[in-house]
Parts: sequence; C-alpha cells; structure tokens
Amino acid sequence: MNNGSEWRRSDLETRANEVLDAARREGMQMIEDVDGRFELVFVPQRQTLKQLFSKPGPIPDDDA
Repeated sequence: MNNGSEWRRSDLETRANEVLDAARREGMQMIEDVDGRFELVFVPQRQTLKQLFSKPGPIPDDDA
C-alpha cells in the first residue's frame, strides 16, 4: 500500500527506518491500521526564521 505517503501497519513493523526517513524528507506519512490510521510527522528541533514565519499564525486569516 505504499503510495509515497501511505503505509500499512505491517510496513511500519518491517520498514520503520524507511517510513521515518520519508516523514523527514516528504512530510506527513499515513499508517493505516485495522480501525483507523496514524499520522506520522517529523518536527525538526531547529527552524530558520524564514521557516518559522512561513507558517500561519494563531490568528485566523478572516480576522485580518
């Protein structure tokens, strides 16, 4: 079931390093389980100011 960012739980059990590397490199990875899914996201420890300020803030866009 690996379509770039979608994995089965069995994939995670046998290919953990590959799943983690994909999260770091490509963003969120979805791991399908029997009764739902896990969303795996890599969060870097340090960010540049450009990265930090490129994300939306706590104020909704329609309040501008």
